[in-house]
Amino acid sequence: AVCSKLTIMGKEGRNMITQIFKQTAAYKVMIIVFLLFTLMFIVTIHSFQTYTGILIFFLLEMIILGEILMVGFSKVNKVMKKEWQDPLEMELDPAKIKRALEQQPKIVNTVEGYNMQGICEMLLGNVETSLPLFQKALQLHPDKKNQFVLYCNLAKVSLQQKQMEQAKQYFMQAKSICNQLPSAIIKRNQCELLLKHIEMQIGYIQGTYTAAQYIAYLKKRLLSDYATLRVRMDIRYQLACLYHEQKDDERVYEQLRWLEKFANKTIYVNRVHEFLEERVSEQ
Repeated sequence: AVCSKLTIMGKEGRNMITQIFKQTAAYKVMIIVFLLFTLMFIVTIHSFQTYTGILIFFLLEMIILGEILMVGFSKVNKVMKKEWQDPLEMELDPAKIKRALEQQPKIVNTVEGYNMQGICEMLLGNVETSLPLFQKALQLHPDKKNQFVLYCNLAKVSLQQKQMEQAKQYFMQAKSICNQLPSAIIKRNQCELLLKHIEMQIGYIQGTYTAAQYIAYLKKRLLSDYATLRVRMDIRYQLACLYHEQKDDERVYEQLRWLEKFANKTIYVNRVHEFLEERVSEQ
């Protein structure tokens, strides 16, 4: 069981890091460099047809490869700082983002501004406040991609407010818009994953899916290449709730440790502590 947990955490960690490199064009550059080296090798051997030609080729290769590696490591370091640290400080610090938005009047009243404010309020536990913000964003007639995101967020808010019918309506609207989106605008698998996540949550509440099925789906989703840090936070919290219902405190604490490390400035940590304290008082 311990080995299984370590394997899952290892895969999740690798996938989180893989996202960083997929957001750069580094892999494309390496392919081009490989093709250039191959061409240089063929031309050099054809031209010289001697060991001297081969030696010249390898010397050139070492010089160029050394330069590429030096530049590459510098780029990777910058990417790590930009894509790995910033989300920890910004994406999961809703109060900080909220303050930053208030200082940007050109952004705060836009579709993106209202949407981000709504997300911040959700992460701070102010669900009632987030709802009108998402609705304001929709009133600005956003494009299809933003409509999809907003309807998904409205479905999540409705689920937290236990308004099942409203959540299902928002979910169906998001699903309809997703089918209209060309793959060039939003990756189809990302779109479908987000919809599946909401569908599973609705299905579990309605009894369509069992707790075991829902947990299995969430654990699988953690290993997805498209699970952002905020998505992982949401999954960890939902897993904590499910394990709490099953009275599996060991696994609840496992999720809590992750939340305390990566999402300690959100409402999720306090919520998990609250139902753990309720368990202790019941005993």
